[in-house]
Amino acid sequence: LNYFTSVGIVWVNKVVSNIGFRWTISLTCLHFLFTYLGLEVMASRGMFVRKKLPIDQVVYISLAFCGFVGFNNLSLQYNPVGVYQLMKVLTTPVITFLQFVLYGTTVPRWELISLLPICVGVAIATVSHLEINSVGLFWGSLGVLSTSMYQIWVKEEQKRLVCTPQQLLYYQAPLSTVMLLGIAGATDNLFT
Repeated sequence: LNYFTSVGIVWVNKVVSNIGFRWTISLTCLHFLFTYLGLEVMASRGMFVRKKLPIDQVVYISLAFCGFVGFNNLSLQYNPVGVYQLMKVLTTPVITFLQFVLYGTTVPRWELISLLPICVGVAIATVSHLEINSVGLFWGSLGVLSTSMYQIWVKEEQKRLVCTPQQLLYYQAPLSTVMLLGIAGATDNLFT
């Protein structure tokens, strides 16, 4: 379900972008708002229990959430879907690298070897892809880096706050919506 939902969102975003919707940050706000509404429905149906979390403990992860979704939406706006998806594939190797650099986390040799074809494949496809451009590559690189950092950080925050992914996202989504609404009007015109 997650796979099909993710692919569907990417394709809908690209279609909306192709027909002239250029307000990427506003689109990100809509994503966050619908995420919150979906979580509200899930909580009301008993799919997870709401947990009181201090807002000041969720602010920084919410900023990171804004960055990773915003940068990836900008990557999708400036890249063909194939390049966007190739960039996203790099997230796992980048997470592995960052966890090693930041936390000293090591992975078994066979896992590292399994990441090699991914990196080589992305490099070959990216270099030989005719539609790659520097603006798209810039946003895509920020998207990969911010997604990787967010994934690492959210795992750590869930441990620290003793909460489930849904409980944390329940606070992140509305807080991130408000944060981005504050800048959407000023920044959306920069990216059109």
